[in-house]
Amino acid sequence: MDILTYKEFGTVLNLAGFSHREFADYIQMSRSFVGSLVRGERPLSLRYIDSLRSFLGKELYDVGLTLARRKIAEEERRLEERRQKRIDADREKAEAQEHAARERREKRTRLLSSATKK
Repeated sequence: MDILTYKEFGTVLNLAGFSHREFADYIQMSRSFVGSLVRGERPLSLRYIDSLRSFLGKELYDVGLTLARRKIAEEERRLEERRQKRIDADREKAEAQEHAARERREKRTRLLSSATKK
């Protein structure tokens, strides 16, 4: 028995082409209950993971889980890349601001120095 995260659970269901309503009908629960499982608002027990496997069949479940894990890993990689780009852009902006501030200080120092020499 696999342990799934709520993201994996929802992604498997989605990739298999089934709605929350269809799975909810299968487990005799409400669509909103299934939605709360998929969003991680309710604990995802082995009972519901096993129900998903039964609902999809072992082969579709296994393929769906493999694809879901790949998809989630790719999404996380892209998110990390975007985060890193924002960090780099913020760092470059801070460096440019510091450079501009340093130039203003140096210019003031030169002006003060030349004014005192006169």
